Amino acid sequence: MKRIFLISILLAILGCKSADRAKAEAEIAQLKSAISEYYSQNGSLPSLQNADIVKALSGENIKNKIYFEFPSNMLDSKNEVIDPWGTPYSFSSRDGFIYIISFGTNHAMDSATDDDVVGKVAIQTEQGAAANP
Repeated sequence: MKRIFLISILLAILGCKSADRAKAEAEIAQLKSAISEYYSQNGSLPSLQNADIVKALSGENIKNKIYFEFPSNMLDSKNEVIDPWGTPYSFSSRDGFIYIISFGTNHAMDSATDDDVVGKVAIQTEQGAAANP
């Protein structure tokens, strides 16, 4: 009886982790699409600061266009978009891509675990050609 109870608890915990990971992957896919559209229409992002990206995608941009409507449960008190674990997504740019990173369950970027979720958006390089994803 104890064994079945412990297995049930373990399965419930694992199920939650996969549901949160799936949610992070879905959110990153939505953010990738919105950033890609914003970038193609505006040529750049205002900055890679989380709150600035939220503002730009929410319509605080030169075109006053909304590229993404953030549900209130995706934003923290600083108006930053957060992952399912409550950590702000990280945005960076490198080698012709914008990276969107969730640090996962341990809230840290590390190679010791595989809980991080990363998406990337191709952007224009200095030569004017789009990088391939």
